[in-house]
Amino acid sequence: MSHPTVKEIEGWKYWLEHVFMPLNRRMLETLLSNTDLIEGDQIPECLLSFCAHVNGYEVVLARWAEGDETELTSVIDHPGDSLHEHIAGMYRQLKRSQVDLLGT
Repeated sequence: MSHPTVKEIEGWKYWLEHVFMPLNRRMLETLLSNTDLIEGDQIPECLLSFCAHVNGYEVVLARWAEGDETELTSVIDHPGDSLHEHIAGMYRQLKRSQVDLLGT
């Protein structure tokens, strides 16, 4: 795999700072402020991984602000499909409950 060009790195940094991290922060805040809605006695691993992933990027951005641009990614990978599948499954479950409650 080839190394990214300077232009690609600058594009990545822009997208991370202005698109991905604002969305990640919003998702993280929503998750953390609604943990009481999580069913079961444990937080799903994909949600914990997402929290760690976002906080890993917070460290990357803090280093960039201090002039250290040696790292471009979080030390924790995004949980990817497992997070998407969990969210989609929970949404389907909530919609079924809604139908049952509304009797439609």
